[in-house]
Order: sequence, then C-alpha cells, then structure tokens
Amino acid sequence: MQEHRFDNRVAIVTGGGRGLGAGHALLLAARGAQVVVNDLGAEMDGTRQSSAPADAVVAEITSAGGRALANYSDISTVDGSRELLEFTLESLGRVDIVVNNAGILRDSDVAELNSADWTKVIDVNLSGPFWVTQHAWPVMAAQGYGRIVNVSSAAGLYGNAGQANYAAAKMGIIGLTQTLALEGAPLGILVNAIVPIGLSRMFRLPDATGIRNETISAATAWLAHENCSVNGEIFWVRRDRLAQAVIGLTKGLHDPAMTIESIFSNLDKIADTAEVNFPGLGGRGLCQQEEDRKSTRLNSSHITI
Repeated sequence: MQEHRFDNRVAIVTGGGRGLGAGHALLLAARGAQVVVNDLGAEMDGTRQSSAPADAVVAEITSAGGRALANYSDISTVDGSRELLEFTLESLGRVDIVVNNAGILRDSDVAELNSADWTKVIDVNLSGPFWVTQHAWPVMAAQGYGRIVNVSSAAGLYGNAGQANYAAAKMGIIGLTQTLALEGAPLGILVNAIVPIGLSRMFRLPDATGIRNETISAATAWLAHENCSVNGEIFWVRRDRLAQAVIGLTKGLHDPAMTIESIFSNLDKIADTAEVNFPGLGGRGLCQQEEDRKSTRLNSSHITI
C-alpha cells in the first residue's frame, strides 16, 4: 500500500501542544511535513500561558528526525493570528496546511453564562479559526494550493447542556467551513470539518473503551493530504469509525395555501425521512464527489484537481 506523505509541505496546527492537536502535529511530521506547533499553553478555560506544551511536541518531533517549530501566538486575536502566519512564512517560506484545532471550554448554564465567558469561547473556537484562515488565504491562493481542516464538535451538531457558548462556536465552524469551501475551490484551497470524539483534557468520556486519538489524527491527515479532493464536508470520528455527517432536507409538505392548521395536520409528512435530499452533496455520494472534482477544471488558468 502506498504511503501518503507530506514531504515539502508546511503545516500549522493550532492547539498543537496537547491532546488531539499534538497527535495531528506528530503524524504530519512523521509523514514528512514541516510543522508549526502553535499553542499558548493555556489552561482549559484559556487562562495562564506556558511555552512548555508546544516545546515538548517540537522536541518529540525533532528527536525523531522531523522538523518542527514552536509558536505561542494567541490565535483568538487578529494580531496574534497574523503573527502566527508571519512567523511561519519567515521561518519556512510557505504554508500548505492549516489545522484549526485550538479550543477552550468555559461551561455554564444559560442563565449563569456571563458575557466574558461567552465572548472568550467564541473568540478562541470560532473567530480564531477564521483569523488564521484569513491570513493564510492569500498565501494559499497565490500558490494555487491549500488544505484547511477545521475542528468542530458533537456539541455543535447536536448541542450539549451547559455549553451554549462552545456549541454555538462549533456549529459556527460548520457554516464557516462550507462557505470557505465554496470560495476556496476555484483557488485550489479545499476546506473540510472534522467532528472528533477522543481523549483530551477537554473530554472525559464515561466509557473510553476503544477510543484511539490516532484514528482522529489519521482522518485529519487524510483531509490535509494533496490527494484528498473532498471539499466542504463534515466527518465524524469516534473509536474505529469514520462517518460523513450530512445536513439534509425531508421531502416535506408542499402546500400553496399553508396555514398553522395544515402544518399541524401534516407533521408526519414534514418529518418523514423516507426521502431526504442533501443539498451540500448535490445528490451525489462521496466517491462520486471525488471523481467529479478530479475531472473538473476549476475557474483558474492553472489549477486542475
């Protein structure tokens, strides 16, 4: 079986000093990528800072013969994310891959959630990925190539009590991903989202049987690879399962004279999932998407995928 490598590619992994982010950085580096490990070294709630987590991952990569650099910029701010990109370009000359993995938690029930905790979680988990991507965008566009993997959450897709701020940010990642995918495709920039359930400081699972962070890193690296032509999609990873998450529409109720009463009378038809359309997939399966994109010339004079 052919080994898929990342030689001559430069990757940024935010939140790469611990947990899932560290696993992503280690795998990309083991497969030949030069990796910028970005991590503030903060606590789970975003407070305090330390260079130790990023430094430790970089040391592990370099001791194994790979190349990595530590960066401690605060990606939740415009200036911090710009500093990260400037550092990457000055040090390594390009950026091919961005894994927007950094995240924090400040859990609270809705009634007690204060403005500072709402804003900070949105800044790190949603605004941060946007700022980092925005600064990387012109670089990727100029070279006609880029891969961006955004990290969402089951809390974003399905909600979670006590996490209104986190869930809102992570669902925002889904909309951001799909919009970036539309804008990026003509430029050779492909953008996807991953919904991981793994072991980290942020997640304590009642039953961790079979949980392997390596599975999540493998899926992330697949989406970051040049041979992956999937774009604008969401992938769920838990234990040994990789599945595509889809947002679909039922056939629903068609009623030109729709009233409150007709809606109540046709709830079974509105909710019937026997026929579901997936607008994001264009009615095609994943393998067909791959073939379509490989054979379709994008709106550029020099990019074909």
